[in-house]
Amino acid sequence: MKNIFIIITLLISFCTFSQDSNFLISENGFRQIKLRSNINDYNFFEKKNQNNEKYFGLLGSSYEYVYVGDEYTKIGETDIFRIFVNTHDNLIYDILVVTAKDYNLWKTIEIAYGKPTVSDKSMKGWYPGKIRCRIWGQAEYYNYYWIEYEDVELKDLASSKKVKDDKAKAEDQFKK
Repeated sequence: MKNIFIIITLLISFCTFSQDSNFLISENGFRQIKLRSNINDYNFFEKKNQNNEKYFGLLGSSYEYVYVGDEYTKIGETDIFRIFVNTHDNLIYDILVVTAKDYNLWKTIEIAYGKPTVSDKSMKGWYPGKIRCRIWGQAEYYNYYWIEYEDVELKDLASSKKVKDDKAKAEDQFKK
């Protein structure tokens, strides 16, 4: 009888996590900004250049594109300050949403996506497979929340390419 209870409890837990992670997977990004979609399909992103570099600052310094639209200004009652994306061969693999620090958002994301796979005082993470989602910034010294959505496979490809490119650039410096 005890084994049956344990099995039923495990099945219920698995189904609950599965349903929540299915929502994260089915959304595949943030609102209409989808992972693995082509950046050229969006008219509200601007590639980093000398004229708009100020919008990237410290928060988006490692990103290629910034959101310049006016549709995504809030998540519930929480202000969105910036949205950044990175691409690999024009396919979006990383979306970073920077918001005001609002504890209601910290709770709401867990309600939407379910119990996080990883959690500590300053970060929660959901890793259901090919997509990763993290929110961090809860520590008192942070002034913002960062919500990041990643396509794991594309991010790995982009990282590998960057390592190869950096190596080639370093080697070229010794050839001249």
